[in-house]
Amino acid sequence: MKKLFLLFVPVLFSLVACDEITFGYNENAHSAGIEGSINNSQFQVGDYSYFSGDQINFIDYKSIKFSFDVSKSDSNISKENLASIIQCDDSSSEYVIQDAMYVGVKKDTSLFIGADSNYVDGRLSILFDKVIKAVEIKARRYYSVSTAWNEENVIVDSNVAIAVNDSKYIKLTNDKDTNGIPNITECCYLVPNNRNEITIKVGSKRAFIEEIVFYY
Repeated sequence: MKKLFLLFVPVLFSLVACDEITFGYNENAHSAGIEGSINNSQFQVGDYSYFSGDQINFIDYKSIKFSFDVSKSDSNISKENLASIIQCDDSSSEYVIQDAMYVGVKKDTSLFIGADSNYVDGRLSILFDKVIKAVEIKARRYYSVSTAWNEENVIVDSNVAIAVNDSKYIKLTNDKDTNGIPNITECCYLVPNNRNEITIKVGSKRAFIEEIVFYY
């Protein structure tokens, strides 16, 4: 038991409190979410199995809500810098970003996970100081606006889905509003086996993550 405790101590020291911080950024003219080369052998995409999500009685849990600072754009944000754009509503909770792969922010829009590619998945892994029982993600398919021949066109990523840990994927809706902007899908997942590490996976392209709520 002593050995297990000593192994966990470095993780506890690296936990960060849920406070808002701001940081610098790089403006990118290219499509966000896929910067530089991609090693397909390292992050291969498997088969996607889908489901409609879990039924969860949220009143049974306490919650930790993540929203995001979208005042500046950045792509391929490192795990060390990612915590600085997370805005958490629970100052008593602590967490550490374990892994961030193809995670970015689009100014005045949202945080996004995923790449402009069918060959890799984006992912975000977070370790909490609490056991997480359920996760709710409000997300929409990634979109951008292009102008050609004096007309604006909304370009939307297709076949986008989100999974949590070992769950199946929930497909984001194809429905759009009157301006052609994708509607939000509320994705709900139960987290079995008393896990305090949550991994959010997005494929086959990108998803805007409007909000994440972790229930414990």
